[in-house]
Amino acid sequence: MTDEQASQIVSQLYLAWAKALTGHDASWFERHIASDFSLTAHPFPVRFDKRKFIEVDMQIENTQIKFLDIRARAVSDILVSQAIAEVKEDFKADLGAGMPSAEEITNLLSGRVLAYSSAWRKHGEVWQCFDHHMIGPVDS
Repeated sequence: MTDEQASQIVSQLYLAWAKALTGHDASWFERHIASDFSLTAHPFPVRFDKRKFIEVDMQIENTQIKFLDIRARAVSDILVSQAIAEVKEDFKADLGAGMPSAEEITNLLSGRVLAYSSAWRKHGEVWQCFDHHMIGPVDS
């Protein structure tokens, strides 16, 4: 697979991810997030598995995501991707112990340009994200 093909696949996945997030479509995440999924997010000391990730994502309101750049490279049977996006999100509930409050995380991240790096693999015919890292706010 060429990098262009990998980038097209991942672009479609990220756009569908944003649509599912906006529409609170947990079923999309159930299909496209791998059972061994891991999320990390700089600058927060967190590691979410699939269940916690979906739970947290369903706590986000008023989501607006505009992708500025999406790139991917095929490495064997894995797609490694990078995305840069303008993100506006309001968290309606605190994320748990050791995390900033909903208000604090909204103020830290919403309205910012954020960078992400992810890894994807096929499970049957479905591409699933198994590793997702929010690199954090970047200067635009």
